[in-house]
Parts: sequence; C-alpha cells; structure tokens
Amino acid sequence: MSKDEGATAKNSILLAYPYDFVGTVPIKAARRRHWPTFLAGTVMVIIFWLITPLQSAIMGTGIVSVKRDMAFSTNTQFEPIVEHEYLLDQSVLNEGYAITWLNQPLPPFTAPDYTVLPFYPSRNISLTNAANWTGITTKYSTALNCWPAQAAQQGPASRRTFYFDNGRGCNVSDIVPHPSSGGATPFKMLYFGYQGSPYADYALGTPTCSSNSTHQFLATWSTFQNFNKSIDDIHLEAIFCETNYHKQKVQVTITTDQLAPVSQSIIPLESPQPLSATEFNVSSFEYLLGAGVSAVELFVQREHPFGRVLEQLPKIKDLGLTWPMSPMVGFAVGSQKVTNMNELNNQTGLAEAYNSTHQLMFSLALRRLLLNATTSSISDGTVIFDLHGVIVSRLFSAVVEGLLCLVAVLTLLLCWTSSIAPCNLTRDPASLGDLIRICRNSLPLLEQFAGKDCLTEDDMTATFPQQRFRLVCGCRTRSGEMKIKILDDTGDRDASVIILGQEDALSLTRGHYSPVRPYVMRRDFGLMFILVMITAIVGLAVLKSKEKADGGLAQPDASFEVLKILLNYLPTVFATLLEPMWVLLNRLMCMIQPFKDLWSGSRPAKGSINARYTSVPPQLVFWRALGARHFLLATVCFVALMSNLLAVGLSGIFNQLPVKTFQPRSFEQTLLPRLINKTMYSLDVPWNTRAISYEEPFYVAMNNLSQGTPLPPWHNHEYFFQPFTIDAKKDETKVETYKARTRGLGVVPTCRSGGSFTSKGDGPVLQNVNSLKDMLAFDCPETYQPGALDTNKEMYTLPSGRSSAEVVDTVTQNFTLEGCDVTFILGWSRSSEVEAGDGRMETSFAMCRPVFTTAMFDLTVDTEGYVLEADRVSEHEEDLGYPDSIKHVESMIIVLNHLLRDNQMHWHNDTVSRDWFNYLIKIQPGFEDLLDPQTPVPNPDDLIPTIESLYRQLYALLLGLNDNIFERSEKPAIIEGTRQQTEVRIFIPLAAFIISIAVLSLNILTAVVLYTHGVKFFLPRMPTTVGSVLAYVAPSRAVSEYHDGGVALNKSTTFSFGRYIGVDGRAHVGIEIDPFVVPVKLSSLRKGETQPSSLLRRTFTRKSTSESGDTWL
Repeated sequence: MSKDEGATAKNSILLAYPYDFVGTVPIKAARRRHWPTFLAGTVMVIIFWLITPLQSAIMGTGIVSVKRDMAFSTNTQFEPIVEHEYLLDQSVLNEGYAITWLNQPLPPFTAPDYTVLPFYPSRNISLTNAANWTGITTKYSTALNCWPAQAAQQGPASRRTFYFDNGRGCNVSDIVPHPSSGGATPFKMLYFGYQGSPYADYALGTPTCSSNSTHQFLATWSTFQNFNKSIDDIHLEAIFCETNYHKQKVQVTITTDQLAPVSQSIIPLESPQPLSATEFNVSSFEYLLGAGVSAVELFVQREHPFGRVLEQLPKIKDLGLTWPMSPMVGFAVGSQKVTNMNELNNQTGLAEAYNSTHQLMFSLALRRLLLNATTSSISDGTVIFDLHGVIVSRLFSAVVEGLLCLVAVLTLLLCWTSSIAPCNLTRDPASLGDLIRICRNSLPLLEQFAGKDCLTEDDMTATFPQQRFRLVCGCRTRSGEMKIKILDDTGDRDASVIILGQEDALSLTRGHYSPVRPYVMRRDFGLMFILVMITAIVGLAVLKSKEKADGGLAQPDASFEVLKILLNYLPTVFATLLEPMWVLLNRLMCMIQPFKDLWSGSRPAKGSINARYTSVPPQLVFWRALGARHFLLATVCFVALMSNLLAVGLSGIFNQLPVKTFQPRSFEQTLLPRLINKTMYSLDVPWNTRAISYEEPFYVAMNNLSQGTPLPPWHNHEYFFQPFTIDAKKDETKVETYKARTRGLGVVPTCRSGGSFTSKGDGPVLQNVNSLKDMLAFDCPETYQPGALDTNKEMYTLPSGRSSAEVVDTVTQNFTLEGCDVTFILGWSRSSEVEAGDGRMETSFAMCRPVFTTAMFDLTVDTEGYVLEADRVSEHEEDLGYPDSIKHVESMIIVLNHLLRDNQMHWHNDTVSRDWFNYLIKIQPGFEDLLDPQTPVPNPDDLIPTIESLYRQLYALLLGLNDNIFERSEKPAIIEGTRQQTEVRIFIPLAAFIISIAVLSLNILTAVVLYTHGVKFFLPRMPTTVGSVLAYVAPSRAVSEYHDGGVALNKSTTFSFGRYIGVDGRAHVGIEIDPFVVPVKLSSLRKGETQPSSLLRRTFTRKSTSESGDTWL
C-alpha cells in the first residue's frame, strides 16, 4: 500500500501472511509477487525442514582414518651363510605343518607367497590405534618354472618302473611311481629333489643329470585304474620344476593387528633381482624339502620334535594316499585343501600345489634366518591411525553448506528488496489500538468497512474486488498521523465518498451469524492432532520395549547416508512439523486472546485493545501472557518453545551400537559317546600302524603351547566335546558363535609324587605302582624299576661329566591294551659318575593313575567348531553308561601311555629333550632347565600340575583327532541351542526417550485442554487481516474517541466485544466502549435468535422476509 498506485484489498488490507501455515507462504507470496515475503518464507522453510533436520544427520560416530608421515627403521639381517645348514631344520617344516593343517597364523611380515624384511616406526606409537603402516622394504619370493616330464615304461610291465626325462639333460630311471596294488590306497605322490639323502628314496643327483639341474625336482601323481598287473593299470602325471629365488625393493602396507603385508598395496621400486648364494643357502633349503631333514641331521642333536621326519599321513589317510610320502606331498595336498585326490590329476594342478608349497616354505625358511642387526636403515613412510570419533557425512555436510549459502543469499536479497521497497509506516500496528490510531483518520476507509462486521472472509474479499488502497504516512501533516486512502479505478484520485445502496447496507447487517471455526482450531482437527502425537508416543514406547526385549532394534541394511535419513532426519522432520503447527496455534491464540477478553466484557485498554501479543514471535509471548494471567496462552507458548527440545530429543532418539544377539537354533548330532570296540583294535587307527610313529596329538600340543596355535575344533585343553552340526550357510546373517549343550570327554590324571631315591648303577625300585584292583584283575606287578637308567649296558656310549636321564614309561613293556599300563610313570635322574658304569644317581618320580571323566557342558563354538567357552552343567561321571565303556576308555588311556613312553637309554650331558612329554613340559614357562644336568633333580610336586594339565590335553586330542573310534547314529539327534552374532543394532537412549515422551505428553495434555475448554468460537471471521479488524471497529465510538487525549488516557474506560448500535445508527457486531455494547451469547449463536426457537413456533410461524438487523437489539 505504500506504493503510489496502492494495492488491491486482496493484496493489502485483506492479506493474512502471519497466520498462514509457513509452508504455504512462499507459494502465495510468489503468486502475488510479494518478493520480500517470498524470500523470508523460503528462508523459514529451508531452515525448518531442510537445515534443521539435516544438521542431526550430518554427524555420526565411527572409525576415522588419519594418515601421518613417519620414519621407519629396518634393523634385521640374515644369519651368516655358514649357519644356514644348521638353522634350516625340521622346525621350518613343523611351522609349515601348523600353518597348513592347524590354522596357525602366518609369521609377521609374511604372506603365503612371499615375505618382506621387518620394518617398524622409528619412534614409539600406539599399535592399538594404528590401522596399518606403509614403508619401503625388501620383498623375498620364489617361483617355480614347471613343465611336463617325459615318462616311459622301463623294464617288464610287472615291475611298474618308469623312466623320466626333463628334456634338458637330466633323466632318472627305475622309479616306481606306485608300488601298491590299489585297494584302500589307490593314489601315490612322489617328490624328490636333486640332492640324495639316507632319508629320501629317490634323488635327481645322478650321473644322468647335468649340473644345471641342481635346483630342479620331479613330482609325480599316480593312481590305479585296473588291477590286471600290467603297466596300463597306472594313470600317471609327472612334472619337472625348477626353482628361482628373488628379492625386490618395494613399498608395502603392513596391518598392525597381525603385522601382515597387504598384497594389493605392493608397489615395486626396482626390478626383481636373483637372490645370491652369499645371502641364502639354497642347497640346504632344497635338501630340507627333498629329504625332510636338515643337511647336517646326522651330525647334530636337536630337540626331540625337530630330530624326526615330519609325518603327515594321519592328516591325509582318508584321501587314499599310499605311504611313504615326502613332507612336501602332505604340504601340497594341504595347501590346496584337497578333498579328492583326483583334483591333482593334471599337471597344472600339480604345479600350482607345489608352487604354493615352495613359496610358503621359502618364506618360513627366511624368517628362521633373521636376526637383529647392530645398525638400522631409515626410510620414509606413512602411518594410518584408526580413531573412534565423530564422522561427518560429506554428502549431508555439502548439502547443508549449500543450503546455508542459499539462506545467506536469500537473506541478502531480502535486505536489498526491503531497503528499496517503499514504506510509509510510521507506527508499528502491533495491537488493536495501534491499528485504530492508523485508521481513525481514514474516514472513507471506515465508511467502506462499516456494516461489514458479520461478513465472512470470502464475502469480505468479494466486497472489494477492484478497489485499491494506499497508505499515506502523513509525515508532512500537522498531526503526523498515517491514513489509508481509497483510490478509484484509475488510481489518480481519492475516492473520498463511496455510498452503499440501502439494500446492500441492509444485506450486510445480519441479526444472526455462524461463528467462524478455523480448521486448525476445530475439535476434529484437534482429535487428529492428538492422535498423531499419541501414535508417536505409542510408537516410541513399542520401539523401546522391543529394544529392551531383543537387545536392540534390527538395523536396516543401508548406506551411512540412508541410515542417517532414517534414524536422524525423519524423526527431526516430525518434530519440526509439530513446531510450526504449535506456532500457528500460538499465533491464532495471540490474535484471539484480546477478542476473547473483550468478549468477556468490561476490559481496560491495557489488557485488550493495547495488548501487543503480535509484536514478537509467538513463542516469546510467554512472559507477557503469564503477566496478563493468560495461562492457557502461556502454556501454548511454552509448548511451542518445547517443540525445539523435542527436535533435539528426536534427533538423537536412535543410536547405533555393536551388540551380541542371540537367536534359537536347532543342531544335529551324529557322533555318539560310545567307542567302537572293533575299530579301536584294528589297523584303521594310526597307533596300530607300524609304518609310522603316531605323533599327531604331540605336534598339535607343541604348536598350541609354543606358538598359540588354536586347538582343533571341538577341543579345549581338557576335553573333547561331542560335535554338533554347524551349517553357517543356512544363516542369513553372519553368525559368530553357536551355543548348545553337549558332552565333554576327558581324563583326570590323578598324579602323585613317587618320591626321590638314590641308587648306584641301576635305577631305583618303585613300590605300589599299581592298585590292588589292577593287580587282582590283570595280574599287574606291584613294583617298577626303570631300565632306561641302567648304566651297566655296554651297547651304549655313556656321556662324560655330569649327566641326566628321563623316564617316560608304563609299568610293563607290553603292546597290548591291558589294564596294567594305565599307570603312567615319569622320572628324572642326575648323576656325575654315569660314565663309570656303576655311578651314583639321584632320581625322583611322579606317577599318574588316569581316570576317565565325562560331563555335560554348555559349549560355545565359532562357525568352524573352535571352542570359545565351555561351562560344565552336570556332575562328573567315570563311564559312558554302556557295557565295556570303562574298558574302552581305559584302553585309550593305555594307547596314550604307549605313544608317550620311551624306554630307550637317554643319558645325556646336554639340555636337549629326548622324548615328547619332557619337551612339552620344558617349553612351558618356568621349566626351561628341567633337563639340565647341572641343576638338582626336579621336585615332582612342582611338576604335577603341569603334568596333569598336559596329560589331559593330550588325551582329549587323542580322542578328537581319531573320532572314527566313536559310533555314528543313523538318525541324527536334535539338540536345541542358540546362535550368536555381533551386529550393529539401534538403541533408544533413556535420556532422549524421556525427553521425547515428556514433551509429547505435555503437547497432548495442552492440546486436550485447548481443544476441549480453551477454544471459544464467537467471531464472524478471524481477525487475521487489517480489513477484518477494521470491520469490527469502523462504526464504533471507540474509533472516533480513541486518541492520545481521549480514551487512551482514561484508565477507567473499558471495552467489550458484542452487539452495539454504531455511530451510523445501525446494529453491528464488534468492539465498542462500555456501556454501549451487549455481549454475544454463544447459545444465541448456536440457536440463532432471529429464528423460531421451538418446533411449535417453526410449525405455526411464517418466516419473515425481512432480515432487519435491528430486531435483536
């Protein structure tokens, strides 16, 4: 209206932007080309529903990687070349055995196909936070060059001998690739290198092989096809391979959890160089691979496990391989996870199997040769730390940054458009009184609005279709008062007199009107509004109860950004939708409150027409409303303010945390706790095979105790557990552990000290080595004298100086599984005169009488059956509850005793072990000098806890590694258990939950009071526009008498809202000075006083055609 041409009523005095829903304001303003309003409304919409919700979705917790430059040092070097032949021994093969078959992790800085020199940060850093580091080092690797061997029959077909030629000047003859006739072992694999050895059956190092073949080997695979004793029975595959060893300078990334190189990160810095003979003793390494022992095996004494040929037959006996076999054959089969020997029935498969095996063995051999150097080399690199902290979503942050920039631009445009827009306002129309002051001088305007007090908003708009209004500031007039002029159609002059016709004037004066009911203040809307908030509370309560019951809510499988939208953005949007609704209600309440007070009657100007509730944001009216004792309005203001707190609570209502979850699961069991009598005493078990010494349980225990290698599935250190079927593929999610109740089988060694003795020439005699029960049942001897301590035997060369000897024995030397050998005897002896033959010796003994034990356990295993936890839930029992069970379990005790016993003469003047049991004790903490002849005889009482623990572990391994001795059921038994997995689940923090529920409850309570008692409908239309308010006061005395020297200064003057006779002599509804006003009764508005009030009157009284407005006053 401040423009020269003014503005139409629709775009000026009948405009109600402040009371529109904020989301619709920009649209309406754009249509009317009210650009400042459009800009302000757009900024509000962006802040309400874009920036505010997105702010809560910008950040989340997680792992952040931080990269830092770091200097690294390499302070390792290889042992002198002359030491390599001593260091490259069976320990390399044993480590390969543990990695291949026992799930032992690779050594640090080692991959299956290469190794790198270790390098570490030059200054101390926390490895717990470092994710990996990258530096420069040397990579060592090997690769095989394989080609088909030329094979031909040699000699008579019945001999099954072959001739092999590499086509490069080397051939070998009289090779028998398969000496068996098939049966249960139809497959045979050979591996022999160039160098000959007493431990190897074949070698390429013959006069028929040239010197350029020294680093080659021959590998064969064969199987029987028929059994007609001809050469055609054998299907044969054979390859020659040549080794190559290289080193290369590279940049590589190392993971800090296992110090493992990341193969994908390797960046070559130089071309590969051949490994020279002065760096690595290739001959000793290849001798070890070909013979299975070190090149100096005949000249050195090693610890017991490392002075023996590694046998892998028990690991692959079910595949049908014929013994004997080279250790490399076992590694080749194990490296490829072969389940059927026909998988290697091709030259490519053979080459790949031996190539991966050579690479692993080479990496382990190099690790064996490393030692710390006195000097170190420094190189630059980087360290990446994993820090748990706040993650900022780049997508959402970029969106918010863009929106903030947009808000800034729109704000600048708003300032610019506001500054250039004309404005003739000299007073803030913040109250009814202010509006009266502005319009009291605009007589034509007041005449236009007189008599329109009962019109609806639509009728009001239709009444002024073309009139234009202009605001004149009055800055140059004596009074300085503003006024609103009405322009004619051309806008060139004031339309100072506009007179309505008598018929139109009478039509505008109505005796009855229906009160306007704003939709957002109706009870049906209120009911819907309350139901939405109740639904939100119920939803939150259900989610919270489900979270407690299920240990968290399942997280959708979505990206970080999508999760933030679901968990933060949408709840915040809900809260920010409630806030504008309460703000709108608050505005309407602020607008209606003065009219409500006036409707109550006799209100002074201060609390009614001068109430300035619309001059500040509705939420900030709280203190004014409280001071005016408008408690419901103050409550609505407070709730509108609390909507911001609700947005805070809902934005953090969902948290993501990793937790363990449990779901029920059924398992199947086929293995029964019943031993098969026939199998135990047959050749199907490895301890009855005379071809090899069965030592598998000892290798497993050795690697577990020394390297931390995990025990086989279904084992812990004391029990073998009855397995149940695990099929992780059936589970939709990644399961970490399973738990079920199953039976554990073990032994209680029941060891005691046998005492300490002094004797000469022979070992002491132990009394009462067997129980009376065993002596009566099995005619067992009562005494025991160790023959291994006899110093009078001439067939042995006794050591000089102070010496020691060990006893690991049973009571008898029988090989049968009879009850006498259940007793297990250990002894340790020291002597300084053993070489004399009848020297004095000091000996101590420990004796064990193992007893079988079984119980039920709640067993927790991983997806492969490795035991994580075992909780006993029943009492121990000493049998399995079937006939002969005691005999069977004691037979297995005797089997273990026989495998452990060593009755050979082992006097020695060094500290090297000669048997498995003493070696396994020695490698445990505190027993390093167990076999040292310079130390006193061990005290058995100090050893008994370790002996019992070790014996229990070996017995459980013996049972579990040979589970074919147990019966299987035809129909699997079903047991119930649970599956456990660690997953990220959604939790509702208690603080955010309480805040949200409290604020929503307050909202509901306030809404209930507001919509049931707080809203009174008595106005013909809402006073949301200047024109709507003017229609209520235009014909009243309040306008003509309201000025600074009149009513405004008279504190005794009161105002009311109701029916009155205006200055024009007509009846009106609006605001008038008391006592010229009659209050409006809601009952009259509902019934309508100008209409017949009863059925009788409506029946017999004819409706008046006149609608005179004077009849009700």
